[in-house]
Amino acid sequence: MQHDILTSTLMRLGVLRENRQLPADVSSQILALDAKAKRSADLTKKLVSFGQRQFLRMEPMNLRESVARLQPEIVRLLGKGIELRLTGGASPVWVEADSSAIDQVIVSLCTNARDAMAQGGCLTVDVTRIDGSPAASAPDGGPRPGSVVRLSFEDKGSGMDSSVRQRLFEPFFTTMGVGGGWAWDWRQCTVS
Repeated sequence: MQHDILTSTLMRLGVLRENRQLPADVSSQILALDAKAKRSADLTKKLVSFGQRQFLRMEPMNLRESVARLQPEIVRLLGKGIELRLTGGASPVWVEADSSAIDQVIVSLCTNARDAMAQGGCLTVDVTRIDGSPAASAPDGGPRPGSVVRLSFEDKGSGMDSSVRQRLFEPFFTTMGVGGGWAWDWRQCTVS
């Protein structure tokens, strides 16, 4: 049912996109709606897959390229009062992950940062490869073999209280009301 609604919406948006007589601001809004509808369709597919216990589609992806590709959408999402900074360099950082899930994580974390900075501020998104060394230790305190990639988000918002920090990595935990937020298990991503 949801798939049929999204398919119909995407088809109608496609027809509107082809109309060259629309004002530029309307055309840009249609493009934004089209992108959101595609994300919704992808999320619906993921939820159906999750319900059917199917696996994520793991493939090599350049994490820096994914963040850079999402930059225009993130800037629109953040609004005029919040500056976005992308750091960590320009060289490719390859991981094996489900690109749709990673995109959803990035947008979700940026949305959370925006909500935490009601008065404006700066959001820094950093992608860094950390080579295995004693300084890069595993959760058990031992050294990590090879390299890991760190995707970090830093904002100047209100932060999390101790009760939120204790539940941060619980699947499906959210501080948002009914219908808001989602969770993803970051442990499913591997560095290549």
